[in-house]
Amino acid sequence: MEEKPCSEKRWIDNSIGTLTSLIELAELAIAVFMVIIIFLGLGYLITELAGDMRTSLFLNSAEIHHFLDVVLTLFIVIELVRLTFGYLTRQNIWVIVAETAFIALGRKIILFEYKQYGLQGAIALAVLTIVAVFAYYVYKHITKEVMTESSS
Repeated sequence: MEEKPCSEKRWIDNSIGTLTSLIELAELAIAVFMVIIIFLGLGYLITELAGDMRTSLFLNSAEIHHFLDVVLTLFIVIELVRLTFGYLTRQNIWVIVAETAFIALGRKIILFEYKQYGLQGAIALAVLTIVAVFAYYVYKHITKEVMTESSS
């Protein structure tokens, strides 16, 4: 195998370093954008709630459904921001991914509309929930065993 000249290798290393920095900057920009989305969503929630409360002190079921949808969506975006920050700091993000998945599943379960999805949708959601819980249990069981073995 032919050895590359030193200047060419240095140029490749510098290029990779520059591209890595650009990618990290893009990741940070995405995280900032997601934080902005959280605050915009929070502002939307407050203005909508204030507008609905101005006309009536009580919310009807459609309004409650809408507000639950917005609140749970904001929780998902917050978890995605936590996931992004965990990724940027090179942390183990599996637990954050699982928490985000459980919040998303909870949102689907709470806001599930049988009329729209029917029995097949309910069964699919149930199977997805069981699989997610099982995967989380297996992950926790495996990491618990690894932690026990490493401390011995």
